[in-house]
Amino acid sequence: SEVLQLVASCAAPQLAEKRDSVSLVIELPPEPLWVMVDVCMVRQVVLNLLANAMRLTQSGIVRLRCGERECADSKVEVVIEVADTGPGLLPERCAQLTQRYGLSVEDVGLGLHVVGRLLDCLGSELRATSPFTPGVAKSPGDGPGVALWFELTLDRAEPEAIKSAVRAQSAALPKQL
Repeated sequence: SEVLQLVASCAAPQLAEKRDSVSLVIELPPEPLWVMVDVCMVRQVVLNLLANAMRLTQSGIVRLRCGERECADSKVEVVIEVADTGPGLLPERCAQLTQRYGLSVEDVGLGLHVVGRLLDCLGSELRATSPFTPGVAKSPGDGPGVALWFELTLDRAEPEAIKSAVRAQSAALPKQL
């Protein structure tokens, strides 16, 4: 939750440009979830997804949602979703999201290819749904939108174990650059 809130705050300047027309809704678990994950990769993926959603949504909502499901062996499945009320995507284009230039540059271009590569490193993949129906949207805010999400199966961790690992990494860094 803390990482996702930080990412949302990083996206705030882009949202401020559309403050009267686009709202960011954040839905996170009520309790902190302590897991072992490459935070930099997750942050970059979510930031790219939020940036695309905000850029393509002229009015309406961009939603960042996170949920979790228990797994066996002290693992947890984390699902992170970014959804919007933008123009939506045709079903055949949903399948091309992470291909290099799978979508034209004016849509999302290379950014989602990078997202796909990062998620591959995390053992996941980007999924998309869009209830696109040609001719239905009456204005940009009436778009069918798109939901992009990924699932990560992660090891649970104790807060103290994470804090001690961070301290150990910090101690190993050079004292001067």
